Amino acid sequence: MVIDRIAQAVMESFEESEIILAIVDREGCYVSSQIDKFEEVFSDPQMIDEICVKIDDGCEPLTTEMQGYFAAGAAIDSVGYSILLVPGYTPDKMAAYSDFAEIVMSQIGMLAEKYLPENESRFAYDSGLLAGIPLN
Repeated sequence: MVIDRIAQAVMESFEESEIILAIVDREGCYVSSQIDKFEEVFSDPQMIDEICVKIDDGCEPLTTEMQGYFAAGAAIDSVGYSILLVPGYTPDKMAAYSDFAEIVMSQIGMLAEKYLPENESRFAYDSGLLAGIPLN
């Protein structure tokens, strides 16, 4: 599974952290750095769906508060999403958390690029389509 390969690439950085990272595929399956806490926050699977729909609608990175966590989400190309949960949310920390989340989500997206199937990468192209186009 693509999300498993992406998770293996990025989860190591969150092993000792209280920050929770999850990689979610388009069907709602996920891998999380702290599965028990992630499932506690997302006790209703529809909550994950609602976040993913908002991201697909262009709200990216999505930021919100969920059960005392700052939550952020972003798309990983066309294969899924990354969701970040930072504990100890307060409205005073919103700007700092938003900047932090945007940087982390961007890095996860870049790391995920090498694990995407060739035809899923946003940088993939069909060289046959470029044949016959003059370069100068």
